[in-house]
Amino acid sequence: MTAVEQHPERLRWQCRRGLLELDYLLETYLDHAYSALSKEDKALFEDILKNHDPDLQSWLLSGEDAPQQYRVMLRHILEISRLVNSQ
Repeated sequence: MTAVEQHPERLRWQCRRGLLELDYLLETYLDHAYSALSKEDKALFEDILKNHDPDLQSWLLSGEDAPQQYRVMLRHILEISRLVNSQ
């Protein structure tokens, strides 16, 4: 169990970025997909949250290329958001 998993309120706080669109994407993913992730994918999501807001914004909202190790997870974040939003 990662340190963040032991303190879920910290993870939720890390999802709060101050940009409404990012907050929505990250918190939706946390609420609807995070608990089902493997230990490795949870660690990857936590690693993604360590990036700066402008980077996250460009990767998630502008479609700019993200580092290779993040691409699948970022697509999954967007997919979950679309699924939740369509319900």
